[in-house]
Amino acid sequence: MSIKLPKYVTLKNGKNLQYQRKVPKRLHEATGCNPVYQKALGLTLSASETQIHNALGKAHESYDLHCKMLGNSDRSALEDTELDLAAAELLRTIRKNPGQYAWLKNRSEAIDQASADIFGNDEDIYHLGTQEEYYGELPLDDEIKRRAAEKLLQHASKKPKTIGSVYNSYIKAKALEGDDRNSSRVKKRVSRLVALLGDSIINDSTGDLLHAALRQYRDERLTEVTVSSIKREMNDLMGFIKWCREEYGFNWHINKPSLPAHKAKSRHPLNKAEQMQFIAYCCNNVETQKDKIAACIALIELQGGLMQSEIQRMTPDHVQLEKEIPYLLIAGDTKTNQRKRLVPIVLGVDFIKANFWEAHSYLNSVTESAVSSMLKKFLQRATGKPSFTAHCLRHTLRFNTDLNHVPYSEAASIGGWSGGSISVSEHMLRYGAEGIEYAERVAVIQQTSLRIHRHLLSPELDRHNTSNVIDISMANTNA
Repeated sequence: MSIKLPKYVTLKNGKNLQYQRKVPKRLHEATGCNPVYQKALGLTLSASETQIHNALGKAHESYDLHCKMLGNSDRSALEDTELDLAAAELLRTIRKNPGQYAWLKNRSEAIDQASADIFGNDEDIYHLGTQEEYYGELPLDDEIKRRAAEKLLQHASKKPKTIGSVYNSYIKAKALEGDDRNSSRVKKRVSRLVALLGDSIINDSTGDLLHAALRQYRDERLTEVTVSSIKREMNDLMGFIKWCREEYGFNWHINKPSLPAHKAKSRHPLNKAEQMQFIAYCCNNVETQKDKIAACIALIELQGGLMQSEIQRMTPDHVQLEKEIPYLLIAGDTKTNQRKRLVPIVLGVDFIKANFWEAHSYLNSVTESAVSSMLKKFLQRATGKPSFTAHCLRHTLRFNTDLNHVPYSEAASIGGWSGGSISVSEHMLRYGAEGIEYAERVAVIQQTSLRIHRHLLSPELDRHNTSNVIDISMANTNA
């Protein structure tokens, strides 16, 4: 039974697969080269379709490089990765393996052997340095031979790194292979920088290229996004550069490129009247499940200055709404240690209890921008102010701190700002210990929260009974 092989794949000796393709006629006539390019695929007829496909892809690359080299004698016509591939092809042709002489104890003997294999004698390899110094760079043929000799002499761990290979290692090391939002964002930013650099071999000049690429990245992005967005993107790029430096010992000393001064967007907190209107709206107008979710998220953000991502990352251990003093622990993968904290729930306790996990599920099922859009529309309906966004709630927590004359250092322990004076131990955050010290600490933090939101509490009710200190504590839980 005959087996249909892919185009350009033929059989040799009845079982071995070989790549065979004609060289363009113009190149053959101009150079007198062999009219057919051949390369063993290293496979037999028993190989799987996937193995053949992968080997064929590499053979196509080798063929393209072969034709490119036939048509160019100038070294600048080939990129570093292509020169490296050409050197590997040369070793394949002479049936030598990378690192073959790396283990010889006598270094001079190893160099002589590599020179004999590549140049046909044991002396020419020593002349390359003088030749390069005199001409500035080696001719294409000699550059490929030099790289082939280096491959014979280098241990596998010492082989040259390319920008592309280092990028792939970074993605794997940081577990960014997935399609989640954060992974996609980081990969998009770093790959953009890598594209500006080109997939070149890393050498002494790579640091200078990085400086230039970062500035080009900045200049291009300044025409597309705000300065604050570029600042965030630069953090990912510098993280990649730092990882490369630490992982491979590259001697890079690179600073972030300067950015023009910019005025941050003004974020207006809800004033006292607007907060009252917001609370009243939550009491009387949240009828649909989507509005309940929005109200639940907004009430939590108002009390703890939380971001939606912090609520999204919470696990059941972090949600302690059934305790005598209900609270939420912010103890997951947050940006800084300062944002690890405990947030007492003193507004809308029963409402949040009834809707929290529905809101949590929603946050984990949609994009961040979808949540922001939903909350913005909800706040605009609740307050009648088109300028309000979810981020305004975080500023409202600070506003309420000033409004009710609560020391900033105490409020900072709830809002996650630096300088908090009420400490929450790592053990408390991690394990939720039930000891006396723990209970007393929660009670102190709760008192601070009650003082911050004093103007929103029902004055005729017992302020210490957190199940009913707020008008909306029971509202709409069963609507």
